[in-house]
Amino acid sequence: MDRADYIALRSGSPVIAQRYMDGIVAFCKSLSLFPQRSRKRDDLYPNLYTANYRGTDIIAYEIDENTKTVHITDIVHSARDFEKVLSDPA
Repeated sequence: MDRADYIALRSGSPVIAQRYMDGIVAFCKSLSLFPQRSRKRDDLYPNLYTANYRGTDIIAYEIDENTKTVHITDIVHSARDFEKVLSDPA
């Protein structure tokens, strides 16, 4: 089950789920404006940053210094052990 389906099921509203997903997309796009605003997590792997979205999701990303591009590597629910998820190469 993907995130939108899960939110729709739990909230009882596909509209709420879509708004939440739209918010995550907008937040991820906004990272390109000032990508270093988040926590750098070189302890997990080099050039990794993590940002908290609404206290429920951790957005992991890298910054390509050559192209000044943000690459989202993962979005993990904050209830999960995101450090383990992000440091696991599989």
